[in-house]
Amino acid sequence: MPITINGSGTVTGLSAGGLPDGSITSADLASGAITAGALPTGSILQVVAASTHGSAYTSSSTFEDSGLCTASITTSVANSKLLVIQTFSPEVYIGENTGQHIAMRSSVDSYAANLVQGVANYHTNYGVELTPVLQYLHNPSQTSGTTITYRLYFKRYANTNNQYINDGWGITPTHAITIMEVAP
Repeated sequence: MPITINGSGTVTGLSAGGLPDGSITSADLASGAITAGALPTGSILQVVAASTHGSAYTSSSTFEDSGLCTASITTSVANSKLLVIQTFSPEVYIGENTGQHIAMRSSVDSYAANLVQGVANYHTNYGVELTPVLQYLHNPSQTSGTTITYRLYFKRYANTNNQYINDGWGITPTHAITIMEVAP
């Protein structure tokens, strides 16, 4: 079929892939021409970030919501993965000999991740202080448009010591959460 350009600029007779490589740039694409579902596996589809200031304390031996650092994301494609990263500054004080007992939980699972990374300093009078980063690649089974909320939970350990998150020691504590939706 011959290529024809009519008076209004419409081109007919051009087969798919018929233009030379590099002849179409991203500026030539219509807004929304490439959907999230068309992106390759591992592409970052969206990022949600939030931060809060404050401290939390508990004497509970079961996990409870800290009320700190909560964020929600609404998925753009089905079965995407969610990379969730929470950071704390300046510290988490967990009391002497208490072990790790901070968890990140989602609204679609009862449990998402334990503390997976942290820097610990031991103080004889104050126990263990951590400047932790919780990160978890969550793989929930969900549909496009599912809203998932992540919350920070904590508890005291089996002994009588209490759990403090960002006591602050005179510094304004900051908590940050970043959620990245990753193409399946």
